[in-house]
Amino acid sequence: MRLLVAMGVFEGNESTGYRSTHVSAALLDGPQSLRDMCLLYGEEFYSAWAHVHHAISTASSGFEVAYGQSFYDYLSQDAATARRFQHTMNAGSMFFHQVPEIFDFSSGKMAQGA
Repeated sequence: MRLLVAMGVFEGNESTGYRSTHVSAALLDGPQSLRDMCLLYGEEFYSAWAHVHHAISTASSGFEVAYGQSFYDYLSQDAATARRFQHTMNAGSMFFHQVPEIFDFSSGKMAQGA
């Protein structure tokens, strides 16, 4: 818990108790939740990354090595993971509308070093 407090996920301590922050609130199930993204990255994608050396050296997919099929075939057979993937894509897109506010695209050129 001390690590999660240091990272801003929770606040408090053992003597006063722990409270949620805006970071931990983003992990609660609901609209614009990052919960499913964390689950997908911590389960299926994590397992696929365990095979990264094989994937790079054979130009294959780490996911296929881990699960014996392509990612999209896996999604078509596992409704829960397909739902997590859809929620992950939706959560990732919640930031897109802010991109023009943060980056100046008026010159039409990428910044040096970008």
